[in-house]
Amino acid sequence: MTVADLQDKSLANLDIKPHPTIAEWDEKAERIETPLSKGRIVWRKWGSGPPLVFFHGGSGSWTHWIRNIPDLSREYTVYAVDLPGMGDSDPFSDDDLKLLAGETNDFRDPLDPSWQPPPIAMAALSRILAGALETMIPTEAINLVGFSFGGMTAANVTARIPQRIRRLVLSGAAGLVQRDPTMKPLATWRFAATEAELAKVQRQNVGILMLHDPKSIDDLAVNVQMRNGLRTLSRKPPRHFTTLASLERAKPSLAAIWGRFDAISGWQVDQIRETFLQLDPGCQFHVVENGGHWVAYERADEFNRVLKTMLRHD
Repeated sequence: MTVADLQDKSLANLDIKPHPTIAEWDEKAERIETPLSKGRIVWRKWGSGPPLVFFHGGSGSWTHWIRNIPDLSREYTVYAVDLPGMGDSDPFSDDDLKLLAGETNDFRDPLDPSWQPPPIAMAALSRILAGALETMIPTEAINLVGFSFGGMTAANVTARIPQRIRRLVLSGAAGLVQRDPTMKPLATWRFAATEAELAKVQRQNVGILMLHDPKSIDDLAVNVQMRNGLRTLSRKPPRHFTTLASLERAKPSLAAIWGRFDAISGWQVDQIRETFLQLDPGCQFHVVENGGHWVAYERADEFNRVLKTMLRHD
């Protein structure tokens, strides 16, 4: 029996119910599906007004935006995707995984083909997501917000359809700097045999990676982390950084919201701000001084207020 077998066996019987807040906003959403070779990408939609699209972080889902959707959907038509292989979306397979002429693979290391499901090259992911956006929102200019891995993805999507993106807002985006060398390693959660064990480990991980202030680690945040981990199918292999190259090609109207204590990139936040200002001298770059990586959750009121100001900017 392999480690993977043990992990699957440990978690097979865990069925983590969504927190009531998640259940409420899932019920309120209009569900949209865009096709894959086998299966679909699931999007959720709320509200009315100019389109505002959210891309979540790695091993996440639309629930990374659970504290932003209620406020922003009062002024915008909010779309939140479950990226392929995460949340309710199916993983890529068959033709989805093929690169077209001129596209390159962004994986740093050779891949073990026995690992399943196979990971998704950013070129294929950004192309298919860009096509889905143009199908769902065929004419209006799109405001696009990306968090962590979703920020790197959003930058690559913007490079695909720069003429369609009105404003690109990044938060804790991946693919900009090396991870903070002082960050603690995450605890292994896949051997948890009970919901209580899983909650204990993932509460610890939320404090290591996602949130800076221990008082902000509440039951909703832990429920999001638990359910997202269990429902993630797509692997996250080491990748070459593509975020800056995509921004240089796209030249978007750029903005950013970063936590000063972002566990991954907060140690270089001032360097990131200078880089963004070189790319777009008009870039609005807001640092949340008491926020961590998942600042859209931890300091939601400040995040929502600042984001709305950024989206109103011409």
